[in-house]
Amino acid sequence: MTAIVFDTHSAVKRLMLKGVQEEQAEEFVNIISEINNVDMSKVASKEQVAVLEKDVENIKQSVATKADLGNVRTEVEKVRTDVEKVRTEFKAELHHTEVRLILMIGASIVATCSIILGVLKHMLQHLL
Repeated sequence: MTAIVFDTHSAVKRLMLKGVQEEQAEEFVNIISEINNVDMSKVASKEQVAVLEKDVENIKQSVATKADLGNVRTEVEKVRTDVEKVRTEFKAELHHTEVRLILMIGASIVATCSIILGVLKHMLQHLL
């Protein structure tokens, strides 16, 4: 860091000659001294600031906006509606399948009973 020589006493006197009160002149000079003592290696250059601004702009473009989130919510609601519709259709189809299965089992039982009765009838006829 390059130090700049700054005569604070002279600066205060010059400000006072221009009508600035001594207390204010001293504070102005203190502020200028602090600025003079800033480590310039920690200050960003215009090029560095430009790169950071471009990075920030890229980040802004990649971040979802409220409108984007609103669109996502709308799509989620559509999907929920579709899922509910499919669920309802599935339940109805499952019910129909259950009814068909019950009818098939009933028919199988009736057929089995008919066969057993036929066999028993045949056996009874041979026994008598």
